[in-house]
Amino acid sequence: AQSEGYQVVLCTGRPLNGVIPYADQVFGQAPAYLIINNGTNIIKWPQKDLLVDNYLKIQEKESIWSLVAPFLDQGLELAAISYDGLYLVGKETPSAMMEAEARITFSDLSFLPVDHFISQDDLNKCILLGESAVLDQVQAQAEQINFSVVNLIRSQASILEFCLPGINKAQGLAKLCRTLGIQLEEVMAVGDQLN
Repeated sequence: AQSEGYQVVLCTGRPLNGVIPYADQVFGQAPAYLIINNGTNIIKWPQKDLLVDNYLKIQEKESIWSLVAPFLDQGLELAAISYDGLYLVGKETPSAMMEAEARITFSDLSFLPVDHFISQDDLNKCILLGESAVLDQVQAQAEQINFSVVNLIRSQASILEFCLPGINKAQGLAKLCRTLGIQLEEVMAVGDQLN
């Protein structure tokens, strides 16, 4: 497609580390764009220049923590994700599932105390990992209290994502298209998950 003059963009829920191997394979050193963390970041490739960045605010992180904290004793784990980092929130020892998430995203997993999670200013989204039935309970609780501070996306049976309101892959792609002068009618997108 690129050799025919089409602009190819990789859009993913992964942080930068999780997409670099694929961008290397697809683009090499050719100019391209990446939309990562469900649209919160737009990256110019191969320079890895950050063109767009959106962050969770303190209030949003406090609300996420208030919602999920009562469920953490049921085996759930909260991870915060930045442009290039993966942080296990409030728990020092990751489960096998969280270690697998770190491997899949080619990320080093760092411990983040809850107070640092709330105050850290470069976090783009959060994911809650665990058993499907417990995540169902979190979603039910969110619906019951009309939780609308951030968007909840059940991207997989064992993953519930907390994303900024109004920020998603489609919005990121639309923003990039405006920047590049491309009409949305000229765009084709393919995806494999609900995020």
